[in-house]
Amino acid sequence: MNHRDELPLAKVSEVDEAKRQWLQGMRHPVDTVTEPEPAEILAEFIRQHSAAG
Repeated sequence: MNHRDELPLAKVSEVDEAKRQWLQGMRHPVDTVTEPEPAEILAEFIRQHSAAG
C-alpha cells in the first residue's frame, strides 16, 4: 500500500502549526462569540438534509 499523497510527518506538523497560528489570528475574542447549542446545530443539520431530499 503506497499512499503517494500523504505528507511526511514533519511537513504535516509544520502545516498544522501554521494553520493553528492563522486560525488564532482570525478568531474573534471568546467573550464576543456565542457558540450555537448542540440542539441548534442538529436542527440546522436536519433542515439542510431534509430540504435536499
